[in-house]
Amino acid sequence: MIELYDLLEKISDGKRVMLFLGSGFSIGAKNHNNNRLPIGSQLAKYIYTKCGIKDGDSDLQFAAEKYIEKYGISALIQSIREIFTIAEYESYYDSFSQQKWFRIYTTNYDDLLENIFIKNKKLIDSASIEQDIASYRNKSNLVIHLNGYIKELSQSNIDNFFKLIGRSYLVDTITSSTWYEQLKADINIADVILFIGFSLDGDLDIKRLFFSDAHNIKKTYFVVWDKETDLNIEKLGRYGQVCRAGVELFSIEMSKKKIEYEEFDKNALACFEQRVFTNSLKEKVNDSDVFNLLFWGNINQKLIEQSISTATSDYVILRNPINTIVDCFNDDLIPVIHSNMGNGKTLCLNILSYQLSSNGYKVFYFNKPYQNIDEEIEFISKENGKIVIIIDRYNLFYHTTKKILAQLLSKDIKVVLSERTNIYDVTIANLENSLNFNHHGIDLNILTDNDINEFVKLLNKYNFWGDIAHYTDNEKKDYLQRKCKKQLSFFLIDIIKSKDIKKRIEAIIKKMTSSESGFKLFILLLVSDVIGLSPDINDLQELIDFEANLDILRQDSDFQEIFDFKTGQVVLKSSILSQCLIELLGSNELLFSTIYNASKVAEKRHTSFSKLFVKELTMYGNLEKIFRNKNQHRKHIIDFYMLAKDFRLCKENPQFWLQYSIAMIALNELDQADVYIQNAYSFAHTINNYDTFQIDNQYGKLLMEQCILGDIPSHFDVLQKVQTIITNPRQMRDNRHYPYSVGMKYAEYYKKYYSNLSSTEKNLFLDYCRELHLLAISSIKNVNFDASKKRINVFIQVIEGVLRKIDPEYSTKGTF
Repeated sequence: MIELYDLLEKISDGKRVMLFLGSGFSIGAKNHNNNRLPIGSQLAKYIYTKCGIKDGDSDLQFAAEKYIEKYGISALIQSIREIFTIAEYESYYDSFSQQKWFRIYTTNYDDLLENIFIKNKKLIDSASIEQDIASYRNKSNLVIHLNGYIKELSQSNIDNFFKLIGRSYLVDTITSSTWYEQLKADINIADVILFIGFSLDGDLDIKRLFFSDAHNIKKTYFVVWDKETDLNIEKLGRYGQVCRAGVELFSIEMSKKKIEYEEFDKNALACFEQRVFTNSLKEKVNDSDVFNLLFWGNINQKLIEQSISTATSDYVILRNPINTIVDCFNDDLIPVIHSNMGNGKTLCLNILSYQLSSNGYKVFYFNKPYQNIDEEIEFISKENGKIVIIIDRYNLFYHTTKKILAQLLSKDIKVVLSERTNIYDVTIANLENSLNFNHHGIDLNILTDNDINEFVKLLNKYNFWGDIAHYTDNEKKDYLQRKCKKQLSFFLIDIIKSKDIKKRIEAIIKKMTSSESGFKLFILLLVSDVIGLSPDINDLQELIDFEANLDILRQDSDFQEIFDFKTGQVVLKSSILSQCLIELLGSNELLFSTIYNASKVAEKRHTSFSKLFVKELTMYGNLEKIFRNKNQHRKHIIDFYMLAKDFRLCKENPQFWLQYSIAMIALNELDQADVYIQNAYSFAHTINNYDTFQIDNQYGKLLMEQCILGDIPSHFDVLQKVQTIITNPRQMRDNRHYPYSVGMKYAEYYKKYYSNLSSTEKNLFLDYCRELHLLAISSIKNVNFDASKKRINVFIQVIEGVLRKIDPEYSTKGTF
């Protein structure tokens, strides 16, 4: 319990007070029939009475359906409008229009709040969640009706967006609306969440949205009437502090206070987070801190700051190329940091953000593209001083990244991008060309000799060597250089597969199986890590349609090791460990059913996380990571595509059909792959300015596979088509080694068909090989990306072999 005056102090101190109104809020209002507005149970009995049912219960849904059966749906709509359209209200309500609320949500149908604001000549706008949030750019003077708004009630929405009759309750309107992500963002950044006249008894949606973590409970308050039962107060007390005051007394006393929401400061950001260097005091680094960082991916920000301020390597090796980043800024280049999964990209960005902060930059770290992204970009653009924005996994948020770059680069705001290496390699040129900027790639995959020396010192201090703990320092360095190929991920995989760590991993899996819904959460966490997403508990809850009971899981010490229920965050954030855990899961069927069912739920949502989950899960490379080393893993991948092709987010998506085609090529189902490539082209042509370069490359590969694996009479026509595709200037400029990976097939074509070609065709084939050879030599001079260089070099060697067979005198002078 909290006293009224203490509550008023809390909300007047809060910069962002989120107001949430239930049916009890409207108790002091009357409709045009001069009647008080009924609450849920009273409304049900009223409707039953109109139907001639005297002993009706409190089931509003059933009562509404009986009314429709007797009088029809039009009569019900007219009756509901009469009941919930406000004619007059008590004067104490006026104080609500005098405050500046951060956001207002209501489950009420009525227009009481709108009447209050209009009467007091205050700006107010109404929104129902059936409307698209994109049409409401200014949300500061808005009341959002979650269960429907009386002035918008009609036959078209009473079945879904107006929560009254039984059918409407079967539609998950909140979580499938475009407002859902805004609601989550508002809950996250609100200083105070104030419920007035609200009961949680029948609102499972509200419980699961607001109270997935303890942080929200600490800032939540309920105002109930002075005669509220002790039992109801006890129930509400589990989700926040309760004030027994009533609307009238609360309103009168609130009028003496002033709530003034400051629209934006650094703490009001949801899409971005400002990283501030605080020079934290010296703290002892424990073994568990380093173990959790290496194997769980759990980053301790205070220890990062300490490592930077003291320039020590007790917690991390400071391998971030800060000088290179600053040089890029000075040269008007955008630095793009990239690495493969598990090679330290995310840790590097955390270190970088605090290094830049300590060097006088205001650092804004991009998190999620909520609906208020435009307002936040505008806020950052007006900040003074040196500004830098860091965007991790830029291609996940491709359109948002373009928006940020387009709006902020012209204002001399610096940007750092990062991505996984294989995605960076394919996408950066397209992003660069579309916005006309230049970038500098920073490859973190390979540890330098100095990195290796520091890493050996760090692991020696905490003795995290596993089976090779007895090695000398030189042997450890040699092990990192040779067996691990100077890559952190290879070291982690090797250590994780040691006997002791493997036993610990198997024990984790066994513990997680104690709860079916909890185990599904665990599986989806692993999958999200592997495909490169960063979910919180609420994100994962969404994917299983809020099936897990978090109240029970909070009490389980095993789940506390994985999920931080106080903050709503997950502890396990290591993509390498997640990959190993997935490979050790006993049942591939459970894995398949869990991710498929989660995808079905996600594709109905409108949140950024749900869209990204479907997008990344339908990438063939990601499905390979998830199902590899398991029985029938290719079958599961194809089964997934067969089911996903009907998803709203997939069925007309060119990228989906491209990925499906790649999967079919891997199975040598080339005819089917061809159909899916044509699907990809067809849908791509319906999208303005869609760049088909990825489809083109894959189509070229498919055509060559068809020639080599089949016996095609028109094989030379096919070869000519492929040559046209892969020598297109657009392909050669942007795609580095990808056209040459298709060109590698020319050697197999030579073996199968060359002897039967006509003299004219032989000469043309020789010309094609020469052209590709010269293009490869030219390309490799302009490629800074090591992996692409290596692949182009392999192609050069292969094509030179073909050329020498055709023309022993062919000169390879100038090649590498």
